[in-house]
Amino acid sequence: MLSVKPPRSTLSWLGLKLLSINLIPLSLSACFEEAPQANPRAKDVTVSTAANFARALVSSDFTEAHALLSTQAQQRYSAAQLQQAYADMTSYGDGPGAVNGHVEFMDDWPARQSQDIGWAYVSITGAGFIEAVTVVVAEENGAAKIREVEWGRP
Repeated sequence: MLSVKPPRSTLSWLGLKLLSINLIPLSLSACFEEAPQANPRAKDVTVSTAANFARALVSSDFTEAHALLSTQAQQRYSAAQLQQAYADMTSYGDGPGAVNGHVEFMDDWPARQSQDIGWAYVSITGAGFIEAVTVVVAEENGAAKIREVEWGRP
């Protein structure tokens, strides 16, 4: 019986081609993997706390806004200082602000501390202005409290 074998270089090339055909889809699938999803409880607690803070600001309930702050943040901001910071942030607009529902959330960022639950950006809009407050919500004595506030949009 006559047996015809392809040249050795053809086998190597064919093997390499088959290997690449199998590896390309595997490599591409890794590129399209979804990012890990945030902890749903952390997101709910953070967004709720941040939105309550923003609603307290726009309704001029600075005592309530102050109560949502951590002990350290309460030492940094009195209710009157919260009122002044909010007024400064929105001073170029006319009329009252409203929490319009746009919220961004993260549960991982470079400056995250061990007690932090999440980070949230809450949009506040009014006649002639678009602003926001960005907060870090942390656990303090079993409660969600705002440990850091950044005033204004980026």
